[in-house]
Amino acid sequence: MTQIEDLVRQALAATPAAPSTTDPLAALDRRVRRARRRMAAGAGAVAAAIVAAVVVPLAVLDGNGSPNSVGIVHTPTPTPSPLPSGTTALWTASAAWATTDSSGRRWLLYADNGQSYVTQLSGGTDKPIAVQSPADYIVAGDHVIWVIGSGSGAPGDNRGRITAIDTSTGKTAELEQPQVSYGAAVDHSLYVTESDTSGAYVARIDFDGNRLDDVGEVVLRGAQEIVASGRGHVWVHVGDQLTELTLSSRGFTTGKSVQWGTGALYAPTLPLSGQDGIWAYGGRLIALDPSALSGCVSCAEGDRVFVPGHPSAVTETKDGLFVAVPGSGLLYYSPDALGSGSTPVTASIRDVQVVSLTADPVSGVDYVDGQGNLIHWDPAAAGAR
Repeated sequence: MTQIEDLVRQALAATPAAPSTTDPLAALDRRVRRARRRMAAGAGAVAAAIVAAVVVPLAVLDGNGSPNSVGIVHTPTPTPSPLPSGTTALWTASAAWATTDSSGRRWLLYADNGQSYVTQLSGGTDKPIAVQSPADYIVAGDHVIWVIGSGSGAPGDNRGRITAIDTSTGKTAELEQPQVSYGAAVDHSLYVTESDTSGAYVARIDFDGNRLDDVGEVVLRGAQEIVASGRGHVWVHVGDQLTELTLSSRGFTTGKSVQWGTGALYAPTLPLSGQDGIWAYGGRLIALDPSALSGCVSCAEGDRVFVPGHPSAVTETKDGLFVAVPGSGLLYYSPDALGSGSTPVTASIRDVQVVSLTADPVSGVDYVDGQGNLIHWDPAAAGAR
């Protein structure tokens, strides 16, 4: 068991589980443990550049990263818990992960009778696209949806799998990889942290609409979360440092490294909090500009948000900041709260387990809960507390 899995188990064990006759906490724990090996989201907000990150996942981060999950029990159907006040169910049961692309289209990864599918949700349900297992979480790029399956990494066991879906044509391409954990999408490229018997490294995979090209890899022992800023700058958390990835004649290479610490990275900031920043945790949730860390730590830190514990998922939207904290639920900070200095919680949903979190195409946020439901929450409109 890894440190990430151990901390995730502790966090979820401290959060009350909804009643269920066939899907107990142990089953939920297995799903979340597997998906958290992934990528952070994060699953990121819609930014100026086509970037997204699943720092878990959008979404895992150093043991405090965002959750990812698949593998839902279908028969019999568990007894559902009542929806939190002020929320709306967009999809009930079997949802694994949701993401929103730069065009404002919502995408869902779900399971049905052991088969995983990706579908677009836009008022109705478009024709689902079947994807092979493992399929743990999804992240949106430029006209492409990436499906990431972490794999176990054990010799002779299931390898990781990366699937790209062209959102214009529906064409798919697949590539088997070693164990995959975190990842971030920039335009038509996916950067992922992978590991095998030799250790951890970062790989870049490009998609041209027909095939996947494994451009290359850079060895980064101890590589963890990987997040792309709104301007497409990719940063990897390695030990107590942040290392930038830059383009090169060979595809990409490592750029500068700056001292940071062990705090997790989550998702890109929006212009309100800093166009080229990422949300990171260091006792508080910080809108961080990594490129400025080498010169002035205080200059690199923008908004500082007091949260009741290590977040599992973070998403910034035009409506404000949404933060999921195990044991505390889903918290919302309005733009006024972010600029107040004391950052009071504007609204919250208590006793909810958030598996993935993404900006809603219209307003508010959409999240997948521990029962496999996709839920919409717009606290600015609902006034929930």
